[in-house]
Amino acid sequence: MPLHKNLSGAELHYPLGRSSEGTLLLEDDLASAYQIAQGSDNQFNVSTVNGTEEITIGNGVQNPKLTLSGSGLFTSGGGHKYKTATLTGAGGTHDLAEESHVVLVDTSSAAEQINLPTPANVTNQVFLIIDKLSTFGTNNLVLHRKASEKIDNATSDKTLSDSGARLWLFCDGTNWFTFLDGESQSGGGAAAGYTVSAKDANFSAAVDYYYVIDTITNTAAITVTLPNAGATASGKTMGFKARHGASYSVTLNRGAGGNIDGAASNLILSTDMAAVELICDGTDWWIKS
Repeated sequence: MPLHKNLSGAELHYPLGRSSEGTLLLEDDLASAYQIAQGSDNQFNVSTVNGTEEITIGNGVQNPKLTLSGSGLFTSGGGHKYKTATLTGAGGTHDLAEESHVVLVDTSSAAEQINLPTPANVTNQVFLIIDKLSTFGTNNLVLHRKASEKIDNATSDKTLSDSGARLWLFCDGTNWFTFLDGESQSGGGAAAGYTVSAKDANFSAAVDYYYVIDTITNTAAITVTLPNAGATASGKTMGFKARHGASYSVTLNRGAGGNIDGAASNLILSTDMAAVELICDGTDWWIKS
């Protein structure tokens, strides 16, 4: 039977009424080792079935909000971390923290420099750099490489000088790649809503995704099947960037339905680092940028 205990006084501070600090250890050979419920509505559940361990929050009717207060950081076992950082100074340099995926940069006082982390430490991670006060046009931001890695296949630092710029950075563990470079925050782009995905073989694309496509891994051209434009909501977008497109092209196949920029033909990305965004009007695909 479950153990029920009403806690009060010191018991609220120390585990299960202990008079001193200690670790609260819950042991159970049942599927649900620990539950918090309001009546019959389970709000928090820890399942300890070996091999299928799971923590569940909410029940589909009541769904509590999970909040990390202060400087809390969410980290998964796969190494994915989510955090924001604001970088400001008077002409200073800043090391880009490996877990700071959204970086707001203030160059209102002077130009700034961001030192990128070691690529091997941020494999398959994405960073968003934002001109916080739209002052990149007055004072530039320099993205400085750690060592010999490249940015978009170039062995040089990258400078942002467009006011209101947003720049997405993707790292493959060896080099850096950018997309949506210099798009103003007021430009109406849908970049902030994208989920970024790395691909190196034929695949079917989905809206609200930005794909970084590497054709060199399998040394072959890649075909991307676009969704049926007629079955896609108007205003939905997708983005594509072709890494090594000059060696092996990327074909955006419209065969599922809909033209591209009014043409009943596929769109081929055949230059290195070529990038394109497509937007749907409910009937066809149009090149957005």
